[in-house]
Amino acid sequence: MSGFRQKLSRGLQFLLFLLIGLVLLYFAFRGIRFSAFLEELIHARYAWVVVSLAFGLISHLLRAARWNLLIEPLGYRPGLKNTFLAVMTGYLANYAFPRIGEITRCAALNRKSKVPVGQLLGTVVAERAVDFLMLIILFFLVFFIKIHFFGSFIQETIFLPTYEGVREAYLSHPALWIVLASLLLSSLAALILFRHQILRIRGFSKIREVIRGVMTGIRSVFRMKKRGEFLLYTFLVWGMYFLMTWVVFFTIPATRSLGPADGLFILVFGTIGMTLPVQGGIGTYHLLVSLGLSLYGIPREDGLVYAIISHESQTLLILIVGGISMFLVFFGKRRISQINIS
Repeated sequence: MSGFRQKLSRGLQFLLFLLIGLVLLYFAFRGIRFSAFLEELIHARYAWVVVSLAFGLISHLLRAARWNLLIEPLGYRPGLKNTFLAVMTGYLANYAFPRIGEITRCAALNRKSKVPVGQLLGTVVAERAVDFLMLIILFFLVFFIKIHFFGSFIQETIFLPTYEGVREAYLSHPALWIVLASLLLSSLAALILFRHQILRIRGFSKIREVIRGVMTGIRSVFRMKKRGEFLLYTFLVWGMYFLMTWVVFFTIPATRSLGPADGLFILVFGTIGMTLPVQGGIGTYHLLVSLGLSLYGIPREDGLVYAIISHESQTLLILIVGGISMFLVFFGKRRISQINIS
C-alpha cells in the first residue's frame, strides 16, 4: 500500500509541475499575434542554432570534466566518458521530474563506475553551490554593466509610480496609514522578541539547512587541491552558457542588435527559469526570457520566437544525447570502468 501511495504521490507531483509549466506557457503566449510569431519562426537563421548547440554540447563535456575533479578526492577516477553519460542522463531525467536529475546522474555513474551514490550526492551539492554563487555574481555584474538602463527602468516603472500611489493614498486616508505603521512596528517587535521560536518553524529551519549546505559546498571547493582547475572549468562552463545564449540573438532581426551584455542579462533570466521546479524549464523559461526581452522594447512575438528557438534546440540536444546516454548506462553492456586511488 505504501508503494502505491508513493507512486501516486510521484504521479501527482509530475502532473502538478507539468500543469504549472503549461499554465505559464499559456500566459507567455496569451494575446500574441500567431501569424507574426510563425513568420519570424519560419524565417529564422537556423545556422546560428547549430553554433549554439555546439557550445551547449561543449558545456556538458566541461561540466562532466569538472565533476571528475570533485570525485577524485573521494579516491575514484571514473573517466570523462562515464561522467559525461551520467550528466546527460541526469539532464534527461529532469524532463520527467524537476531536480531528480541530480540523483539520477549519481545512480548512473554508480552503475557505470561503482562510485558510492552517497558520496556522489555530496559532490553534486558542492557543484550546485558554486553554480548558485556564479548566478548571483552574474546577476550583479549585469546590473552594474547596465546600470543606466536598469536605473531608469526601475525609477520610471517601480519607484515613481509607487511613490505617487503611496503619497496619494496618505493624503486621502492619513488615519489608515497611522494604523498600518503601528501594525508594522508591532510585527517587527514581535519578530525580534520571538525570533528563536520562529527559527524553529519547519520552513525556516529548511531554509537554514539549504543555506548551510550551500556554504559547506563552497568551502569544500576552496579546500580541494585542484581548486584552480575547478574554477577554470566553472568559468568555461558559464562561458559556454553565455555563448549559446548570445549567438541565438543572430537568428532573428529583432534581437540581432543586442550586445554581449544583453546576452548576459538574458542568460541570468533564462537560468532562473530553468532552475524553477518545472520539468525542463517548460513555460518558466519562455515567460521569463520573453519578459526580459520586452524590457528592450522587443515585441512579445519576437521574444517568444527567441525563447522557443533557444529552449527547444537545447531540449532536442538533451533528448537525443541524453536518450543515447541513458540507453548506454542502463541497457548497454555493464562494463565497470573506474580506478580506486585511495
